[in-house]
Amino acid sequence: MRNYNKGLVNYFPDIYNGRLPYRFVYPAEAFKTYLEIYILLFDPKAQPVPAKDVFTVKTDDGQIGYLSRSSFWSAVFDGVSATKNNYYLLERGNVLNVGGVQPCFRNEVKEIEPGWRELGFLQADIELVGLTTETRTPQWFDKTAVKQLITSLESINIPRPFIQIRLNNFFQILYEVLGDKIGFLEKEIFGLDSLDKMATARVNKNREEFSQLQKLAFSQLDLWLSENKLSKEAESFLSTLVTSGVYDEQILKTSFPNSYQSLQNLKEIVEEIQKEYPELTVFIDPLSVRAGTPGYDGMTMQADVKTLTKIFTELAGGGAYQRAAQQSWKVQFQENPPENLYMIGFALGLTRLNTALNYLSQQ
Repeated sequence: MRNYNKGLVNYFPDIYNGRLPYRFVYPAEAFKTYLEIYILLFDPKAQPVPAKDVFTVKTDDGQIGYLSRSSFWSAVFDGVSATKNNYYLLERGNVLNVGGVQPCFRNEVKEIEPGWRELGFLQADIELVGLTTETRTPQWFDKTAVKQLITSLESINIPRPFIQIRLNNFFQILYEVLGDKIGFLEKEIFGLDSLDKMATARVNKNREEFSQLQKLAFSQLDLWLSENKLSKEAESFLSTLVTSGVYDEQILKTSFPNSYQSLQNLKEIVEEIQKEYPELTVFIDPLSVRAGTPGYDGMTMQADVKTLTKIFTELAGGGAYQRAAQQSWKVQFQENPPENLYMIGFALGLTRLNTALNYLSQQ
């Protein structure tokens, strides 16, 4: 890779803003350039950076919890701002690519300290935003976002056969199954602490961890059953999901029609992507939910790099967050957003990708 440590401002005066860049419209193919520009921030000696998006969630019963992905809301906020600034393009029927690079704190956070956090790693974000129409449906945006994710990974020379994409739709499938008696935050925690970790353990073929997480998931189901929060159909469906990691489509079809239709939409996306990219692996992973952030409300995606000898999990991922984008628009600009505004995005963990690329270069 080229070294931009010297004269960085001269090379890219329009996007370099001190240590962190601001967001702007750009194509997914530019990701390789991003990786080269911000490679200097991988330096372990880099100073901590301010994190103004640190906040907490408080439930109705008084429980307080820290969100593990503060950067998600930063991405939404900045992405919506860039969209508003270029709204004339939307009015012409264009679809915008909005992107940037920012620090990510997630599980690498060691201390909770409002306003400042230790630099965990960097991520590049790409958001796809536009107005839906009869032909440009939410499924069209979802499929296009997956294709952009693939293009971004290929742009830094990750071979297509090594790319594995896992799709799901936690919000539209499991939320209906879990029902109204289970609170929003309860569902998110169940998805993040049980199912999503099970997905990673299964991909990594860590049977011991997978078994432990299964027990954790079943204990939560038992608690909900004791509180009379699950229907018989939901109990049966969730038991199958936790036991085998698959969806029982017959139960969805007969008892949860909206969830069933969402699953069929996912299947169509997988089929189309697989036809266009036959060399890579793409499939629905019912355990991969990317929950834990109250924001995703549609299709979610995870990207792994899988070689014959090693797998690097969750190097990139994201999903649709239409409601979060619309709410952000309303708060920032004190006006109602377009009803058909749709936004879906993903983040690429730069340090994680750098590790995978170093491994590939040595093979």
